[in-house]
Amino acid sequence: MATYVYDDFRVTFTPRPDGSYDVRAVDASNETTQGVFTMPLSEDDLTRAVLQVARSNSRRATPTAPAAPTTLAAATPATRYVGGDGPPAFDAAHLGTLLAGALFTGDIAEHYERATNAGAAKGSGLRLSLSLADAPALVNVPWEFLYRRPRFLASQRHTPVVRWLDTGSLAPPPAIDDTVRILGVIAAPSDLNPLDVEAERRRIEDATRAMCDIDRVELDWLDPATPRRLREVLRDGSYHVLHYVGHSDYTSTGDGVPSSKTTTGDRAPSTARRSPTSCRTRRRCVLSC
Repeated sequence: MATYVYDDFRVTFTPRPDGSYDVRAVDASNETTQGVFTMPLSEDDLTRAVLQVARSNSRRATPTAPAAPTTLAAATPATRYVGGDGPPAFDAAHLGTLLAGALFTGDIAEHYERATNAGAAKGSGLRLSLSLADAPALVNVPWEFLYRRPRFLASQRHTPVVRWLDTGSLAPPPAIDDTVRILGVIAAPSDLNPLDVEAERRRIEDATRAMCDIDRVELDWLDPATPRRLREVLRDGSYHVLHYVGHSDYTSTGDGVPSSKTTTGDRAPSTARRSPTSCRTRRRCVLSC
């Protein structure tokens, strides 16, 4: 597959005293526009929305037992929220629409459309780069759900969404004098919806085969990936790259975590999981969730 070329659409957030954010957008031609971003949800509603989306996308793949017959007297009256103070129901498109509607307003929306069209005219994609260094409260916002009808931006190859942390000068890349070691981690618990992990595994092997043949790259696979086994394998810090293939999930507090297996093949409890990105021995981590 040929390398895809992107123009950057850099968006920087600066907090305002009223809780909103000044937004500055810069495209590849250095055209700049200004706007204001206000979170469309409270912190509690955002957490609730993320958990609802996680539950709808990570249902356990276990057969549902036939419902027992009920009598009229035993039946529970059906209720639904039709307004008022009831909690709103969210799916990924609804959540993403709210976020996109708050970000892409006025001049910012028109600027993004112009940049998208300019890139398309020359065969380039448009990468939305969100600079969050000055807005730590926005780091946990699920920007990857940004939805502009009829699609999620991050799900399209020509409109990726990335987070950009302006942390000052970049650390020099580590020098690797010998073979680059890659650990592929596969976690497909049997009680979650099946993933085509074999296809992802083939893609990685195809992409690295030429370098493996001349001993420039060494690719190992950890399957199944239990939390304990993963910690043991990573302990010596000899791997330069970790590539995770599997499900991801949210904890009860809204933190994202990758799924892993128990020794029986089921999903490990969240308390037993440890994100591969938290291991200080990792130099680069790729998550295919």
